[in-house]
Amino acid sequence: MPEVGGDAALYVDPYSVDDIKKKLKLLINDQDLRREKIKKGLERVKQFSWEKAARETAEVYRKLSHD
Repeated sequence: MPEVGGDAALYVDPYSVDDIKKKLKLLINDQDLRREKIKKGLERVKQFSWEKAARETAEVYRKLSHD
């Protein structure tokens, strides 16, 4: 889900064992890439919170109730 992971994640074809294996090996063997993804992930997670999700969901309900 690129809309969640952005550039902080490696994406795999969920139907390809070979692709999953390849990406796991890449993360295990490439320390710089692993550190980069961790750093980006820690920044990315700051964009998400339960409060924000609740606020946005309530806003959708509010808009729908006025239609």
